[in-house]
Amino acid sequence: MRRVESGDETRRGALVELEEPEARVAQRVLQDDYAVPLRWLEDSSRDTRENAIYSVPLLKAQGIKRVILVTHQAHMVRVLRAFEEVAQGGMQFEAAPVAILNPNLAEAGSWLPSQHGFDNVHLVLHELIGKLSGA
Repeated sequence: MRRVESGDETRRGALVELEEPEARVAQRVLQDDYAVPLRWLEDSSRDTRENAIYSVPLLKAQGIKRVILVTHQAHMVRVLRAFEEVAQGGMQFEAAPVAILNPNLAEAGSWLPSQHGFDNVHLVLHELIGKLSGA
């Protein structure tokens, strides 16, 4: 399952069943668009915590000691925490956030009723629920 973040606005925010795991899509894009083969593939997880649980042993078995984690800036704190907890100090993780949040979020107007304000609140609540649930 994945929440629709863009595209068809009538489905935005809805949970939809993916036809193929994100890891497989990334693998295909890297290979087809950039001619770069993906060395490691974890496509069984359902959330961030499971991704860490399945990825860390896969990488440790290959002798990987340093990992650059790429995810949306809003998710980065939760992602780093999950991977560090699973690795228990056996690996070093470095954040490489994408989709950098708008620095104007500190302005009160960013949180007032508007589509932009709703999106900001949705993002914060999504991360809070993820943090509280251990995802």
